[in-house]
Amino acid sequence: MKTTTIIIISMLLLGCRAGKTVTERVVRETDSAAVWELKDSLQRKVTEIALLKTDLKRVREEDMTLRTEGMSYEIKYDTAVPIDTTTGKPPVMSERITTHLSRYEKSVADVEHQQKEWSLERESLTRENSSLQLSVDKLTRENRELKEKSAPSYPFRLKLLTAIVILGILLATWRLLRRK
Repeated sequence: MKTTTIIIISMLLLGCRAGKTVTERVVRETDSAAVWELKDSLQRKVTEIALLKTDLKRVREEDMTLRTEGMSYEIKYDTAVPIDTTTGKPPVMSERITTHLSRYEKSVADVEHQQKEWSLERESLTRENSSLQLSVDKLTRENRELKEKSAPSYPFRLKLLTAIVILGILLATWRLLRRK
């Protein structure tokens, strides 16, 4: 128990010194291509979710309308007349067929086709926009690097000017001393 207390006290005394500062520098580099690829993937998922929501809404509406629509087929046979030998049934006295689905199904197919076209066009425009943004980022980075390489830093110019002035003073004093 005494040894652990001594060890803890010695660690505190040795570890907590005044004036000792620790600095930490964190450098993060990101690959813009990967970032844009993730953004593009996220945008595609958002688009896909929006399309699925509209599809779900359309299916719910269809479900409601399909419950009310339908097809009815009614045949009344004339039982007073003898059975027809070719068909094996009595002759038809009246027949009534009711349907409402053909026009509706065609409009649904047209809307689905149009949505697919819009979705493909939106996706291609999103990709094109992402690639253009990547190109702009790349050109901006290259431009910044070229500017940094071409323009020497201000402290370097100041040091060079100071060295030239000192060299000029030394040469001037050496010439004056030489003339005497």
